[in-house]
Amino acid sequence: MTDFDPFDIQTAQARDNDRRHMAAMERRAEAEDWSWLLASKRGRRIVKELLDVSGVARSSFTGSSETFYREGQRAIGLHILRQAWTHAREEVPNLLRADDE
Repeated sequence: MTDFDPFDIQTAQARDNDRRHMAAMERRAEAEDWSWLLASKRGRRIVKELLDVSGVARSSFTGSSETFYREGQRAIGLHILRQAWTHAREEVPNLLRADDE
């Protein structure tokens, strides 16, 4: 491994460009994965079950410390829903439709 040279601007810029390129490729792959998953009825059924189990559509308040547990579950469900909305927005209505079997 070579020594770090804080004055080597070209190498630093090349490294930054590589990092940005890799990050863009990862974002593109993530979007393609979500689109692929939600494009099929099977994938939507799995995601729909995860959303149901996580309690996204129901109150998590219990009046006891169980609320914290339920809020954790709900946070995961909200993350899944946010990912679906961000990467496969056109499939979200199909995902939320009750009769999509």
